[in-house]
Amino acid sequence: MKKKLIIVLGAVSLICIIILVVVVLQHPTPKPVASLTPSPTPETTPPLVTSTALPDDLKYGQALTILNTQYPWYSKLPLETTNYEAVYDFNTQSFRIRLKVPATATQEKSIVAGAVFDLQAIGVPAPVKYYVVDLNGNQL
Repeated sequence: MKKKLIIVLGAVSLICIIILVVVVLQHPTPKPVASLTPSPTPETTPPLVTSTALPDDLKYGQALTILNTQYPWYSKLPLETTNYEAVYDFNTQSFRIRLKVPATATQEKSIVAGAVFDLQAIGVPAPVKYYVVDLNGNQL
């Protein structure tokens, strides 16, 4: 009789465990739902604005506008190739073409002609005012 009671209790326990597992698997735990409450506003640091920043920015912007109006090609400088570098010299109001390679007189003329052509290609009006310097900075 004890054996039958143990078998019946074991069978009942096994059935209860199986029912419990089936119920748990059929009802999975709910996933958390995203909250619709707004997140707190992040703290931001105030911009570092001094009393002179805005007027200085305005002056800079105006100067840049004037520069771009008078010299629309200036933002495309310097022109640089393996043979020369061309920059604008505001002191002389002309272009400085610096040779980057040793050149004979004939080669120099060819390099300078190419530089002048490239300057006109970026919008510099003809005639192009320029001077030439060699590798050591000596004016030719």
